[in-house]
Amino acid sequence: ATADEIFCFEYDSVIATYDTHTYTRKRLTGFTPADSVSGSGSSLSSSVFDPKTNSIWVLRGHGGSYGGPPGGGLMQVSLTTGKKQYHTWTCYKKIPGHNHAAEGMTYDRKRNCLWINSWEGLMQFTLDDNQFHYIGALNSFFADKDYGHWVGISLDQKGRVWVATNPKGIVIYDPADYSVKFPFPEDEKLQKEISDVNACI
Repeated sequence: ATADEIFCFEYDSVIATYDTHTYTRKRLTGFTPADSVSGSGSSLSSSVFDPKTNSIWVLRGHGGSYGGPPGGGLMQVSLTTGKKQYHTWTCYKKIPGHNHAAEGMTYDRKRNCLWINSWEGLMQFTLDDNQFHYIGALNSFFADKDYGHWVGISLDQKGRVWVATNPKGIVIYDPADYSVKFPFPEDEKLQKEISDVNACI
């Protein structure tokens, strides 16, 4: 939270900070069912700290991807006040009750945004204006009817987004030209084998 504090998610679904000099614990806030955030798992392990607003961003709707209620989006938690704010998007695929849950996101420092691997497809959330952007509008791969996703998402040194999808496997999205490429385009079998064992990139 500051140079003299660290924050952590605790097993009792609490966000707390600890003073690094005195080890004094301060409880900031706890999760409620309305937050749609599991007390453990990938939705918390991929959370992101935003120093400009002294807040953290957490994925919502983790349970929905396994048959729970629809949901999704992000929760912003202020580390100063503990106040929560929810951010969601309107369904771009126009599917009633469509699940917008996600298990993986990554921070893009160059673009000051979050990339989210969701059931809707690849989503970009720009932190300067708190807006969602649907990448399926830029590349039809993410708008396919059979599009599904796994957990994995990461950035490479060129600023490209590596995303674990289903059934096509790992794809590489380049925000510079909105293109999608496959790591092994000439070998469909190898593409599938590599993707299946690396769904958590």
